[in-house]
Amino acid sequence: MKLRVTINDNSRDLEVPDETVSGASDLFDKMDRDMDGGWQMGPEWIESPDRIQRCQIAADKLLAAIGSGNANMIEMMAAYILNRAPETSELIINADGEMLNTEIVQEREPSRDTSAAPKGPMSRMDALEQANRDVGKVYKVGHAYRFAVFDERSGEWIESPLMDQQQAEALRTQAFQSRYRYLTGEQS
Repeated sequence: MKLRVTINDNSRDLEVPDETVSGASDLFDKMDRDMDGGWQMGPEWIESPDRIQRCQIAADKLLAAIGSGNANMIEMMAAYILNRAPETSELIINADGEMLNTEIVQEREPSRDTSAAPKGPMSRMDALEQANRDVGKVYKVGHAYRFAVFDERSGEWIESPLMDQQQAEALRTQAFQSRYRYLTGEQS
């Protein structure tokens, strides 16, 4: 799998073997257990890092590995990110020590099979499950918050603008309700 890494406007593509992404689950599980107790992310202590924050932590380790030329660590941190967030296509790493400002660009979703998409309205339960998959949870970026919505037409995740947590939660709820109504045929 390919992962683009951008640091200070310099980009490079990493080629990460599929077998590393899928085959290092013991290491990835250990990393998750280490993060379960909380993590210092720049000036902030995050008690329970979410999936995106865990990828930001791995991106910070990847940055250190690039700086030291540790090819094995570069591959493993990239593989962790691609394993835990397979829709990730690019990391825009903040090189100033602010892990929470590292962007995880999500533009692909390899597990989505649009050929099996239903033709016509979904049942309420199916629509609820699909809306939960299509509208991401609110997550913190630096001192602001955002969420992402999957755009079926482009096949990409579209991130919301940065805002305060209350605004992000309210807009995420609106996006979820709109997607749910669309999927059930209540709104076209």
